[in-house]
Amino acid sequence: CWCFWSLELDVLDLLGPKEIAVRAWDQTLNTQPEKLNWNLM
Repeated sequence: CWCFWSLELDVLDLLGPKEIAVRAWDQTLNTQPEKLNWNLM
């Protein structure tokens, strides 16, 4: 299931940082891994 979200942020707050990080979790509090493994088959 997809959950769309948004964040209102002042553009000046984006001038210093080089990256933005987010983290997701599901209903059972399983978190999204930092490094994903794709196509394990």
